[in-house]
Order: sequence, then structure tokens, then C-alpha cells
Amino acid sequence: ADGKPEGTYHVHDNGGRPFKVEVQWPGAKAEVKIFKAIQEEDSDAEDEDEDEDEDDKGNKDGNKAKAGSGYTVSVKSAGELAEQLGGPVTVQLGDLDLSQFFGGGGPGDGEGGEEEVTYEETASKSISAEKVFVGHSPEHGAKFDGNSMLLHLEGLKYVFVGEQVFSFTAKSPITKFFSPVGNNDVPYPWALDEEGSRYLFTMSVILASKLFEDSDTDPYDLFIGEALITADIGTEPPTQPKTQFQGITEWWIGEEQFTMRYAEDPEEHYDGLAERGAFSVVKDGAKIPLSKADYVKLMQDFAKEKGFQPLQSETLVERQI
Repeated sequence: ADGKPEGTYHVHDNGGRPFKVEVQWPGAKAEVKIFKAIQEEDSDAEDEDEDEDEDDKGNKDGNKAKAGSGYTVSVKSAGELAEQLGGPVTVQLGDLDLSQFFGGGGPGDGEGGEEEVTYEETASKSISAEKVFVGHSPEHGAKFDGNSMLLHLEGLKYVFVGEQVFSFTAKSPITKFFSPVGNNDVPYPWALDEEGSRYLFTMSVILASKLFEDSDTDPYDLFIGEALITADIGTEPPTQPKTQFQGITEWWIGEEQFTMRYAEDPEEHYDGLAERGAFSVVKDGAKIPLSKADYVKLMQDFAKEKGFQPLQSETLVERQI
């Protein structure tokens, strides 16, 4: 147990350090201050802004492409990548490897060489907490302590500090908090409550205790496998779902086939993809149209059957970089 940890911690996210967290105990409760990292401007950036604005027009995702490079770069959080790509390439949590998507190297090896990060002088948020859970990554040692953090305010109210800062209400008191870091400096934080529910903060989902009755497997590994609804067409051979749900074998958007996985926010997920075309699924060889209401209900029914529950949260501080 951490007891009453205090000091300064730096939150990790894919090589970045989006927040600095200062913890002090002036009394029975901790005083926690959260500072945003400042995005440093490149010295030549202002001169190129005008040209870049022209190059960026028509790019719906806001990605920036350097003229003549042939590459488009998109910056995404670990959670966004996990949802879009179906999780890490290698899902053994002790050695999570996202190098296929992030590239090799980075500060995740804990060998130094990290760039200095400047933080705002004024805290973005000050919080009074009864208990402070400091995320540890045993394979990386004390240098990675505080790579993410969990604050217990009172009762069942908590605040998570990771790639962003958000509050949520737990189902029962949280007893343990884990935050192992993968090869590319991406934390995979999760918490355990008194009833055995697991809270996956990167995925914004709560897993019921029934999923762990026969095994104490890592919850991220379990979720990535159990969240698959149709065969994963991105693997060779295609990875099959644990169980066939409602006889669905394929998912199409317009004329393109996709891999269907559980979406914790199906309405937002549908809206983000609907511009690509009409949704449909294949059952018994027949392609059946899928409306937004159908898609939302499908995800809700799947979650109920599996033992998934969306982690309802309120964003308190968004990351600066």
C-alpha cells in the first residue's frame, strides 16, 4: 500500500508527459494539484503556418501532411487507437508492443534521453482527496511511478488522471489500482473494486466479476478477446470471436467490410462512421440494414450478455499536447 504518497509525479502517454501532479498532505486529506504540459512552438512554425493552413484544407481529421513528404501524420491517444485498431498487436500485458502503430524507441525503455517538459505555472485543477493511488509499472521501476493516478474523493466518487483527467462514480469502493506501461510508454491502467469489477480506464469500460470466475487473466487481454463480435479481418488467418452473437458473421459500411467490436459509446461511434455509408450486417448469408437505433441496441445487448458496462465519466481537464 502507498499509505500517504506525496511529491511530484509525471503522467505518461505514448512518450508524452501531458500532466504534472503535485501531492501534499496538509491534513487528513491530500491536496492534489494538476498542471498541464505546455506545447512548445517550433521556431520556424509561425513562418510556415500560412502555407500549412492551405495544405490542411479539406483534411477532415485535422491531420497535417508535410508537402512532398507523401505521409500524413495523425496523433491519437492510446484509447483512440485501441478502439480503432482493436487493441495492441501483442496483448500480453507484461510486454505490450504497439510498435506496429507507434514505431520503435521512445522513452518507454526508461533509459533516459527524454526531452524536458514545461508545465503551466498555475494548476488547471486542485482536488482534495481522501486517498491517492499512484500507478506503478513494476518492470520499469520507480521512475515510472505516477505514470497514471487515481484519486478517491469521498464515498464512491473518484478522479482518474491519465491521458486526460475525468471523474466517475464507482460501483463499489475501489481497493486496488494498477498501471503497467507497455513498450512504447503507453500505460494500461485499471482498478479493482470490492465486488470484483475491473475498471479499464483506457477503454472506458467496466468488466463484471463473472468474467474472472475461472481465470485471473489480465483484464485488458480478456476485454480485447471478448469484445470481438465478428472475425477480425485484419489478422491472417482472421481471429474468430469467442462466441457468435445473434448469428452476425460480417459487418459492412457502404461497400466496405469492417471488423465489428464492442463500442462503449455506440451512438458516438455510429455518428463518427456513418458518413462512410450505410451500416449493414450479414446473418445466414443475407445482408441486413442496420439503423443507428439497431446498432445502439446491438451493442447494449452484447454488453449485457458479456458483462461489459460503459464507464460513465465527466472530463475535468483535457490534455494540452
